[in-house]
Amino acid sequence: MKDFLKKESEEKKQSGVDVEYGELDQTLQDIKERMAEFEELRKGEEQKQKKEKAAAEEMRRQATEKLSETKKRKASLEDNDEDDNISPRKTKKSTSMVDVVQQTIQLKKWQQEHDDEIKKRELDLRAAEMQQQQIFQQTLLQQQQQFQQQQQALNMSMISGISELLKVIKK
Repeated sequence: MKDFLKKESEEKKQSGVDVEYGELDQTLQDIKERMAEFEELRKGEEQKQKKEKAAAEEMRRQATEKLSETKKRKASLEDNDEDDNISPRKTKKSTSMVDVVQQTIQLKKWQQEHDDEIKKRELDLRAAEMQQQQIFQQTLLQQQQQFQQQQQALNMSMISGISELLKVIKK
């Protein structure tokens, strides 16, 4: 690829020369163009991701700031707007008490729903764990019963073997 790029550069420097490309040269030219397109797309994606990341960080910062900080920020934005656009007096925008109460109610409702969902998931998980534990205990109990039965069968066979041996010895 380096040789091709060097050759192409030399051909461009020679003015008035009509160069015919072979199949290999044409393929290398296509690859070069695709690499350039890919690089442009990659840079565009990087810029887009940087913008999205910056916007997300700003949204997080704004979401976590205190109400007083929000008011200060909005006031400074309004001051900047007033400096840029000298216009008649602007009325200050303020949220009414009703809006604040509604937002608080909505937030509490959302929080309650979220808490309920978490509790439901925890209960489902506990129920599944209890069921699994119950199955395990049943399996363990069955194994113990089988072991006891095997022990009893072994004891019975040993007793019958001993009694047979005693009969043989007594004769």
